[in-house]
Amino acid sequence: MKKHLITLTLLSAFAAPAIASPFYIDNGVDHGGNGFQQADGDTTTGWLKELTFKYDSFTEIDLLTGQFNTVAGWNGVVIGGNLSTSAFTGLNPSEVFGDPTSPSENGFANLGGPLGGWDLTFTTTGLTGQISGTIDAPELIFTGGEINFWYRDTATTGGAFVDILTFDVTGSLPNPDGTDLVTELTAVNADYDIFQSYLGSFGDSLNDPMEFVFAGFGFDTSGPSVVSTCDDLVPGQTTCNIAGNHDGSVAFAVPEPTSVALLGLGLLGLAGSRRRKQQA
Repeated sequence: MKKHLITLTLLSAFAAPAIASPFYIDNGVDHGGNGFQQADGDTTTGWLKELTFKYDSFTEIDLLTGQFNTVAGWNGVVIGGNLSTSAFTGLNPSEVFGDPTSPSENGFANLGGPLGGWDLTFTTTGLTGQISGTIDAPELIFTGGEINFWYRDTATTGGAFVDILTFDVTGSLPNPDGTDLVTELTAVNADYDIFQSYLGSFGDSLNDPMEFVFAGFGFDTSGPSVVSTCDDLVPGQTTCNIAGNHDGSVAFAVPEPTSVALLGLGLLGLAGSRRRKQQA
C-alpha cells in the first residue's frame, strides 16, 4: 500500500489537536529531574500531552488576491539566537516541585544548569494561504509551509541549535482564539531522534509505511499584543499586515497501525467500487 494514498484521509481522521497521543523526550543524557516520574530511565522526561510555546509573527495580506504570507517563530539566522520572544516554554503536564508523581522535565529550559539542561525552539518557512471573512477580522486559512524543531543542550550540541524535526503544513482549522495548523512529520534528524511515542521513536514511525506522525499547532492570534494595519485602509492600498507576540501549543497524533490498515482497506474498497461503476 502506497503511504501517500491514505495520508489525506489520516490527516482528517487523526490530526485534530483534540486527538493527542502521549509522548516523551529521550535526551540521551541525564540533565536532572530524577525525583519525578520518568518514562524510560534517567535520560527521559515523563509522559507528556503537549508542548507550549510563545512566538512572534508577521503576516502580510495581499488585498487584491486575498493571499497571505506569514513569518512566525524563532528568527535565529545565527544559531544560538535570542529566544526571549519565540521558543517552546513548557511541557504539559509539567514537573511540579514537591510532587514526585508529576512527570520529569529532565532539565528542560535550564541550559547551563548543574547537569547541563536543554531547550527547544521552532522556525517556519513559507507559511501561506488565503484569507476568509472580512479584512478587519480575517480568518487565515493555511494551505502550505514548513515548521522545523530545533534542539540544543550542553552535552551533545555544545549549546548550538540542531534542526531535528520537519513538519509540512497541510491545512488549518479555526479555533476560538486563532488557528490550528494541521501538519505531518516529513523528516527526522537520525542523530537526534529524541521524540518517542508508544510505537517507538518518531524516526521509526516515519520510516514505517504503516505509521504516521501528525502534529496540531494551536496558534493563539488574539490578545492585546496584536497590531494590525488592516483596520484603516486608504484608497489604492494593496497590502496590509498583522503582527504580534502570541502563545500556542502543539500536540501529536500517532495512530495505531491497525487503524491505518482499516482506513487503507476502506480506501481500496472505494477505489474498487469506483472502477466497477466505470466499467458497468
